[in-house]
Amino acid sequence: MALDAAGKVVPATADEIARAGVKITPDPTIQALSEANLTSSGQTVLGPVPGYVNKANANGASFFDIGAAAWDGLSPAQQWAANSYFLDVIAARGDQVLLAVSKDLIRPGSITEREVAYLIDQKGYVWQNQWSLVPKGK
Repeated sequence: MALDAAGKVVPATADEIARAGVKITPDPTIQALSEANLTSSGQTVLGPVPGYVNKANANGASFFDIGAAAWDGLSPAQQWAANSYFLDVIAARGDQVLLAVSKDLIRPGSITEREVAYLIDQKGYVWQNQWSLVPKGK
């Protein structure tokens, strides 16, 4: 994780992750766990726990959750590698991203803020409204 000149959290680049000694794609077990909650709905929910899981389950949407035991066993860089792998998958599929909280309630420095920044800055997503992002041009 890095900070820009204004002190805002920005996602680590692939080079920064590699220099930290973390694989860009998580090991096969973590990769499988990252994909465990993918659905074919075309929608993914992000946001703070437990709201995003509840909203995803209610809508049949995808969500990221590798389980507490696996998550706690990873370093922060490995956690982000697993999380960004999931974001890469849903972006490649062109999923609409729904938020469990509105844009103005995303906590600065939170994982949700980092995920949204990654999707916008690295994957070409744009805000559709206060509650969702879509791939640019969709």
